[in-house]
Amino acid sequence: MYDFEIKQVLAKISSTEHTEKLLTVTAWNGGREKMDLRTWRNTEDGRQPGRGVTLTEQEAAALFCALAEHFKAHGNAGEPDPV
Repeated sequence: MYDFEIKQVLAKISSTEHTEKLLTVTAWNGGREKMDLRTWRNTEDGRQPGRGVTLTEQEAAALFCALAEHFKAHGNAGEPDPV
């Protein structure tokens, strides 16, 4: 089992009846806080992690720049769909 502490929920990307895809700041196994984009299962025992991606601040910044360039180039920087 994983040891984790969600320090901050930055955004809810999507959700279903039993899961949420969240962008969080999370500390894994007692380590440093990192950006985390992951599906979480909502259970009686709380949130359980599913598959996802954990990024350092530098990696998250590089992803941000790449996404900004993509949306700028494709003229698709509209508002996101409501969750």
